[in-house]
Amino acid sequence: MKFQPKRTIFLFPAGAIITIYLSLAGPLPQWSRTLSHPGSEQNYQRIAPPKDLDCPHNQATVFAGEVVKFERRKNQLSVTIKTDWATTETRSLNFLDEEALLKIFRLDGKPFRREHWQRIETDDRSLRAGVRANVWVCGEADRQVVKLIDWESPNQYRER
Repeated sequence: MKFQPKRTIFLFPAGAIITIYLSLAGPLPQWSRTLSHPGSEQNYQRIAPPKDLDCPHNQATVFAGEVVKFERRKNQLSVTIKTDWATTETRSLNFLDEEALLKIFRLDGKPFRREHWQRIETDDRSLRAGVRANVWVCGEADRQVVKLIDWESPNQYRER
C-alpha cells in the first residue's frame, strides 16, 4: 500500500490558493529557530547578528565554533574554525594596527580590550585550548569581508 499525503486547499479572499500537504506518517517539522547539528542530538539556536554589525542582514554570515588554528602577525590575522555545522572555515583579515583590530573584536559579546588577549592566547601568542568564536563576515561567498569576531573565552576565564 503506497502512502498518499492528505491535501488541504485553502481559499483566501484575494483569490490566492494555497495547497498544503500534510503527512500522516509522522509529526510535522517544527518551524522554529533551532538548528540541528549534523551527527548529534544537540540543537543550536540561530545566532542573531550583533546590533553594531556594519552589514546588511541579508549579506551577513556567521561561522561559529571552535577555533582550531590561529595566527596573529603584525598586520594580519588568520582564524580557522571547526564550525558547529561540521565545516571548517578559514578567514583572514588585514589591519593597520592593534587599535584597528581591537575595534572589530568582542569577548563574550563585550568590547575587546588589550588585557583580554590573555584569555584567548598564551604567553607565546598561541591559542588557548577550547576557545570558540563567532566570525561575522559580510558579502557574497567569494567576496566575504570579516566584519567582527566575537571570542568566547574558555570557562575558567569568563567574568562572573
